[in-house]
Amino acid sequence: MSARWKHVRGLVCVGVIAVIVLLAGVPNSANPLQAAQPAVPKIEGTIWSAEQSNGHKYVFQFRKGGILCYTSPTGYFENGTWRQKAKSIYMETNKRFSERTGVLAGNRIERGTGKNVKKEQWTWTATQIGVISEEPSARLDNTIWRIVESDGDHYLFEFRGGTTPGQGVLYYTSPMGYYDNGTWKQDGQSVYVETNKRFSERDGKLVNNAIEGTGKNTKGERWSWKAVKIGNAVEQPGAVKAAPAPRF
Repeated sequence: MSARWKHVRGLVCVGVIAVIVLLAGVPNSANPLQAAQPAVPKIEGTIWSAEQSNGHKYVFQFRKGGILCYTSPTGYFENGTWRQKAKSIYMETNKRFSERTGVLAGNRIERGTGKNVKKEQWTWTATQIGVISEEPSARLDNTIWRIVESDGDHYLFEFRGGTTPGQGVLYYTSPMGYYDNGTWKQDGQSVYVETNKRFSERDGKLVNNAIEGTGKNTKGERWSWKAVKIGNAVEQPGAVKAAPAPRF
């Protein structure tokens, strides 16, 4: 081989080595050979509406320190824990009476499975509906509240904002399911809520980040109710409509 071609080959080798060295020093975000993977969002501080294959509805609050608060068909509880490893989610309630696992996929939890000590098993999915925030709120628009009524029923109200401030669509979780057939209005501290074409109506007064009021329905039943703010609502697909429950 001539000295000329040896020189050319040497230059080519040096050039290839230089390119490799340069690429190795480029940050992953700009290196096409080592593209950075998107960060997995943290579930801490979020609120989720869950539906199980056995028909049960839950709302889970993933609170700081691994504390799990939840609303179930039987009431409101704070006896659960949770943990997250990458996209994998684990939850247990009531000292592992029941356990659930799932996979985080954007604003959804998919491929959920659950079991309890009674050897019952089920599948479940969940959609994020809010972020935890207990800061005082003078306006109800796009906030989430936990409701306790004098007859023992528990609800979760999402005051979804509309085109006009101080009124909008009410999404709510009840012992019977998740609905979007309500409306609400606010006039100063006065709050009005109706569900299922005024089958039930509630009036209340907003004071110091709490609401207290009375309710009635077309069956002549009456009750009192209290609410505390637990968070702010996030954008999500429309609620799943279901048949009206006896008390809405």
